[in-house]
Amino acid sequence: MSRTRRSLLSAASLALIGAAAPMASAEPWFRISFGDGWGRPRSRHVIHQPPACPPPVVVVPAPVVVRRVQVVPCDVRFTAYQTGDTVIVIVNGTNTSGGFETCLTTETHRDFTTSVVLRNLSPAQCATQCVTPFEVSGSFRVRGCVRSVEVRIADRCFQVPVTEIRQISR
Repeated sequence: MSRTRRSLLSAASLALIGAAAPMASAEPWFRISFGDGWGRPRSRHVIHQPPACPPPVVVVPAPVVVRRVQVVPCDVRFTAYQTGDTVIVIVNGTNTSGGFETCLTTETHRDFTTSVVLRNLSPAQCATQCVTPFEVSGSFRVRGCVRSVEVRIADRCFQVPVTEIRQISR
């Protein structure tokens, strides 16, 4: 027998012994008893011991929490016009998906200046995954001529120049 064949044979026999070792010390999954050990015959019975199985693990998923956030839209454009004592603000843009809630509101500050706030809330549930254009507009009253309007979106501020429009005469 060659040296390599002998080493392969010994390696295979060691592997077989290593694989059988855990089973040699294991408890049998069934047992046959013919007596009580004192020479008195008993009725023959078979005790079945099923293999130990861990109880099934029940995984309760955590509830999904959707946080709606203010988002600055893509490709946002502002226009503002003043006619008489009314300023009209128009905002065009695109959102990255459908389902956004977009609206304009105004806030008056302590120094009696007015700023326009564009609220662009992200969707609360699943929405279309395509770019969605939007247009919102609104107006508010002012005293005197206004040169620019501050528009706030999320944490950004934009200064929008106001174009004066004369009324059409009769």
